[in-house]
This record gives sequence, C-alpha cells and structure tokens, in this order.
Amino acid sequence: MSDRGEIAALLLADVKDGVPAESNRDALGLALALSFPRELIRVAVLAEDALSSARKCSEMLGADVLSVSGEGLSPYSGPAFLAALTDMAERLTPRFMILPHSSLGMDLAPALAARLSAACVTGVSRVEDAGLGPVLARVSADGGREEIIRPLSALTVLTALPGSFPVEAPEKPGAVSEIARPVLPPAGVRFLGCEEGPAADLALAAADVIVCAGRGVGSPENLALVEELAGLFPRSAVAGSRPVCDAGWLPANRQVGVTGATVAPRLYIACGVSGAFQHLAGMSGAKTIVAVNRDPSAPIFSAAHVGVAEDLVTFIPLLIDALKK
Repeated sequence: MSDRGEIAALLLADVKDGVPAESNRDALGLALALSFPRELIRVAVLAEDALSSARKCSEMLGADVLSVSGEGLSPYSGPAFLAALTDMAERLTPRFMILPHSSLGMDLAPALAARLSAACVTGVSRVEDAGLGPVLARVSADGGREEIIRPLSALTVLTALPGSFPVEAPEKPGAVSEIARPVLPPAGVRFLGCEEGPAADLALAAADVIVCAGRGVGSPENLALVEELAGLFPRSAVAGSRPVCDAGWLPANRQVGVTGATVAPRLYIACGVSGAFQHLAGMSGAKTIVAVNRDPSAPIFSAAHVGVAEDLVTFIPLLIDALKK
C-alpha cells in the first residue's frame, strides 16, 4: 500500500491507432504483484482525443482510467508526454509509475525518473516482499545474472518484462475520468513523421514455446529442423537471432534481442545461438532455457538451464524422434 498520495501506482497505457497494446497487461500485472488493489491503480491514456482509447483500456484492464486529451499529445512526442506525466505525478503523488517495456517506455522511463528525482528500474521480471517493502528482480544487461533491487526513493519508475506478470481477464471495466490538458508549449523539437519498421511477430508474444535459430544453423535449409521441432509443441513459434534475420533467412519481425522482440515464454530453445548479450537481453526472461550449440564455451550456456554441446544438425533430429515417441 502507498502512504505517499492519492494512488499507489500510475500506469501509462501504450496505445497505437486507438488500440491498447498487450504490454498494458504486463504493466497492470506488475502493479498487482506489488500488492496494490485495483482501486489504488490508475491508468493514464494520453492522446489528442483520448476518450475512445481510454474506454478500451478500461475494458481491457478492469482498472480506472484517466483520459488525458490535449493538443500536442498525438502523435507521440517525448517532451509532450514527459510534461503531461510530470504534472500528473506531482498532483497524484503515486509510489510507482509503470510504463510499457517498449520503445515508448524505453524513451520515457529514464527521462521521467530524472525529471522527478525518482529511481528507475526497467525490465522487472519478479517481485518479492522482504518485509521492508518490495524487492524487484530484473535480468542484467548481459543476460547472465539476475539483479535484485530494493527501491529507496519516494517514487520509482518501472517497466515490466513482457510475459512476467500474467493477469486474468477483468470481470468488468473500470471507470473513465476525462482530464482536459491545455495546449502544450513548444518543446524544442518538431515532429516530422514516422517511418514504421517491421513490427514484432505477434506469435512471439503469445507463444508458450519459442525455438530460435542462430547463425549456427549453418544454412537456411537447416531451418526446416527448427520449424519441425517447434511444430511438436502447442502454442509455439520460430524466432531468429539478428544474424539469421539480417541474412534474410527469417523475416525481421521474428528477431529476438535488443533490436528485436523481448519475449518470456515458458520454454526457449536456442539452436545455434552464440549468446551475445544483445540477444540474451531479449529472451533471458524465459522460464526455462535450453541451449544447443557445438561450442561448449558459447556465452549462451551461461544463461541456459539445460545445455547441449552438440551440432544441432545431429541433435535436433534425435530430439524430434524422442518427442514423437
């Protein structure tokens, strides 16, 4: 519970083209994991005309939503969002502000923490209560360690690692309150346009099992083994490391890593993935990691729960046969 102000947690909703993103569920799940009841949680939707999106968020999350409309909030502008959220934080004085673990959150979270003299912990994967307040766990940047952090500041800005905090569908929508925001002053930047890159494949976010192909698959023909292995599991997907996607062996929206998708499936099977920290940062939230690599010194083994030092062309057919039996 928060004794700091009106609410315990203020969440920023990620909304694109009027549709709330799945990352909003992760943010709500983190707020609930901090032992806050829904009545002490508020979700902020910021847009030039936010009401319709706010209603969709209230239905999606079952939490009370603050619809903040105002010129300068559409399309997304970092300085404009920063000004609006700073104002809301100063009025509502939450204990935590939770942002999506996406490009939006990565842009805003550090700036917001600096503006409000708050702590900032990104990619939170687990919450513990040690009796003196919440303790947060997150995967280190190199993917090889789990960092345990106790926030000491009055306000902490967080992002939730995707898939780490599942929430059940709400029984009913939350209330929606409209907040009119005055026209924001010029922020020193001018929005010129947005060029969309390939979106992450939605199958990756929804998959319970991900089989990832790395450079060690050797050739695009060997991807058939990876795809056959993935096909043996329900709710599975095939992913690729950056070299595989850069080579065009898999579409760019199947890439996992810092410049691709961040995933947290129940099982992640890395096939021929060396384990550069950029890749580990995107998948180290998986509940169980199995690594298959013929190089026993590959960095991927430092993050794996199960390691197989063998050529994948030899091992995967044997694994497929065993699973079929």
